[in-house]
Amino acid sequence: MHLTHLARFAYEAYIGFLDVVMDMDSSSGSKLPVLQMASALVVSFAICKTATYITKLLGIQRGSLPGITATVVLLATLFPKPFGYLAPVGDSLAVILMQVIIHLAVILGFGKLFCFDVKLLLLASNANIGGPTTACGMATANGWKSLVIPGIHAGIFWHSHCNLSRHCFWTDDSEKNVLSTMTMYS
Repeated sequence: MHLTHLARFAYEAYIGFLDVVMDMDSSSGSKLPVLQMASALVVSFAICKTATYITKLLGIQRGSLPGITATVVLLATLFPKPFGYLAPVGDSLAVILMQVIIHLAVILGFGKLFCFDVKLLLLASNANIGGPTTACGMATANGWKSLVIPGIHAGIFWHSHCNLSRHCFWTDDSEKNVLSTMTMYS
């Protein structure tokens, strides 16, 4: 019954995906293809779950990765156009994941060097990437009641820092904005 629900979910997601994809241009310029990312994640989740379930059902030990690979190759061969629209998403997801991994490695590396608590480092990292709401959610979910307000403050501080930096440095007339901001805050 579990596989039936998963297959139905994958089929409905795939049909909805086909409706949208056939009208979509995969070269969206500098914008992140959010719909393509969501579709790619749903399709990859369904492929991984289905292939893992089938390999366990057949009793193949350590066969998940070959099963997933075979499933992806088979589906990409049978349905090249829909899966072709998912290809550019890999680059975007790789860049995002690499940035998050590097960010976390730097935070944890300096934290270990300066002997900070891992809870504080993870919460600060979450606040800087996700903002105050995700930091509050993480602290609450982990039972760190004393870190809820500091997480919110760290997220708000990061947002204000980014907004000020964008206002000062990331416009066409950056020299004028830097000077006007310096005189405004001095």
